[in-house]
Amino acid sequence: MLSHIQRFVGRNSDLTTTQRHLALVRFLGYIGAQFNFLLVPLLVYRLSGDAVVAGGLLLLEWLPKVGVYLVGGSVLQRLGERHMHIGLETARTLSFAGLAACAWLGAPLWVLGLSAGLYQCSNAISNVVFERAVTRHWSAGQRAQGQAMLLQQDQLGCLLAMALAWAWTWPEALTLCALGLQAAVAMLVALWSSDLHAQATAERAPQETRTSLRTQLKRDFGALQAPVLRQLMAFAALSLVCNAVMLSGLAFLLEHARAGVDQPAWRASLLLGKTLLALVIMTGVRRALQAGVDAWILARLGLLLAAGTMLALALEPSAEVVWLLVLTATGCSSFVPPWLRTTRQKLVEAHVASQSRNGVTGILSAAEPVGYVVGGLLLSTCGTHISLLCCAAAACALLAYALGAKLSSKVSSCDGAPASKG
Repeated sequence: MLSHIQRFVGRNSDLTTTQRHLALVRFLGYIGAQFNFLLVPLLVYRLSGDAVVAGGLLLLEWLPKVGVYLVGGSVLQRLGERHMHIGLETARTLSFAGLAACAWLGAPLWVLGLSAGLYQCSNAISNVVFERAVTRHWSAGQRAQGQAMLLQQDQLGCLLAMALAWAWTWPEALTLCALGLQAAVAMLVALWSSDLHAQATAERAPQETRTSLRTQLKRDFGALQAPVLRQLMAFAALSLVCNAVMLSGLAFLLEHARAGVDQPAWRASLLLGKTLLALVIMTGVRRALQAGVDAWILARLGLLLAAGTMLALALEPSAEVVWLLVLTATGCSSFVPPWLRTTRQKLVEAHVASQSRNGVTGILSAAEPVGYVVGGLLLSTCGTHISLLCCAAAACALLAYALGAKLSSKVSSCDGAPASKG
């Protein structure tokens, strides 16, 4: 059975055993990620119905993730992937227990925010682990394809989660389904973790030379000296603002377009359509990368679509047009991550010593939840002024486009440069 699933999530015959294992864990993990993504906005809308509260909860959900990114890579450097995987799956299970309490017992909003924040914090660790794993287990010329393959597994897991969401009455039954699945995934990862990372090239220092966490953090933050690394953080944050506004503010965009619209049905149909579109797009992206297409060309297309969508939403179209625009833009957001993650690892390899690469990867990745924090601030301050909200988000996407164009030329000069040995 396991071999059949592995062939499904990593069909290419040229994948190694470790690459297939990574694809399988990513696929299973993202089922829970989609359940969380589906449940949290629905529960906050049902419990409050207030755009300001939704924006505040978005901040409560994503701000802790920024902090975990800042220290998570350094902790990974010391503890290793196996312990981090077991810890993050345990945290995800506790998070779904909190969501179930909100749905079934009417727990207060702070429990919802705490549960959502715990899940996002565990995702921060997961993202760093997998991004560094691609750098270790794929050759330099294949890493963009490796990132695209893992993103493809994200969408497959998302599709399965959406199919289960349609089969169950939600949110009450869906929280129990999510909790049961996540607990099963946690047990499987605990059983498989030794095999999953047996072939990993551990980057943490040997026991006798391992530094304290405080020293490791000081070393990692001190490695952020190259201006290009800080520019990449700005790009990552700006590129995600539109997604944060569109997905977290969808219920309010639809309500503004037509009062009384059926929010759960529209949101579920949007997420299902987004998943199918993103899966098709990511399959095409992977093939394009295999054919030698520059990943920046694809990222540029995604940013322009995001900006254009937000400007169109600023015109306050009908609810049907809102749904179609958000579907297109969120589906096409899959164009950006392969370039962003591959570029991040190129710059880390070129400018950071080996003993700090996990930590610096985490610090650089902290810019991504910052994009959602900015989106939360925009939603909570401009939620009643849809046109202003959409124009501000479009401006962020265009700034990301301009900054990405500069970074793309700098990254090409790193391709031929030797990696930093420290």
